[in-house]
Amino acid sequence: MSKQALYSTSGKLLYETDAENLSKCLEKAVKEKASLVGLDLRNKTISDVDLSNAMFNSVDFSNATFENVKMKGADFKRFEKLDDWILGSDTDISKAVFKNVDLSEAEFYKTDAKEASFINTNLEDADLKWSNFAGAKFKDCNVSGAIFDDVKLKQAGDLFSKKAKFENVEFSSLEQASMLEQKGAKVKKPTVKETDPRFSALVNLAKKAKQR
Repeated sequence: MSKQALYSTSGKLLYETDAENLSKCLEKAVKEKASLVGLDLRNKTISDVDLSNAMFNSVDFSNATFENVKMKGADFKRFEKLDDWILGSDTDISKAVFKNVDLSEAEFYKTDAKEASFINTNLEDADLKWSNFAGAKFKDCNVSGAIFDDVKLKQAGDLFSKKAKFENVEFSSLEQASMLEQKGAKVKKPTVKETDPRFSALVNLAKKAKQR
């Protein structure tokens, strides 16, 4: 073990402890509920830790990589207090990579997730409202029950902008997949939870098509 430290984007020391690596240092900080406001995780790799229910206010995750990480219930909302008002603004996870990560029930309210990659990641019941996923990639993920209200899936007014892509993703219903397509996303090989009453009908149609 050695001294590991977490710093803010302005260079301020936020947390320091003896740990095997930066990932374990972050895990300890989360468990101890240390203040991580303004944490700088740009270009960092975080792996094999449990960050469930972490509060990531004003954290910069741009170009970071998360692999085999539990982040159930994590809060990615960024808040700034101005007198008695609480104002939400963007947290940056643009171009970040989430691989084999549990983000179920996580909150991404007003998060900048442009060109982020979610691979084999659980986003079940996650709140993604008002976030920007233009150019983001979702592959082999579960987004059933996730809230996509007022999200951006492509840059407005740009015909050649990158669109969010959903490939081999599990949805809670046909409507959820269709809604994302209507918002500009590309949806390929979607799957639907068996709780959808039309799921068995879709399976039967697929079987009949193969037999022809």
